[in-house]
Amino acid sequence: MEISTLQRIVIVDNDSETLDWLQRHLEAPSLEISTTQSAEEAIDLFRSNDADLLIAEFNCTPFDGLTLLKKVRLAKPNAMVILNGLATSTNAVIEAMRLG
Repeated sequence: MEISTLQRIVIVDNDSETLDWLQRHLEAPSLEISTTQSAEEAIDLFRSNDADLLIAEFNCTPFDGLTLLKKVRLAKPNAMVILNGLATSTNAVIEAMRLG
């Protein structure tokens, strides 16, 4: 049995140009990248693709990056998550750091 070394990444951002830019610059034979403009769809992609990494804009929609992070932690507690962009408050940043 061969073990797959393919890494799966889900990227969510409200801006399609940012999604295109990230996908182009992260592209590699060992990566499978899925992109979306919806935090809700990102959760579905993350679960169905058994993703290893989620890159999300802090101010994604229909819910924010902090809510998205909490949902990812419920689905896969040790998943790697990168939140970028401007947080709505210092408390949101602290909460995101607390959640990992």
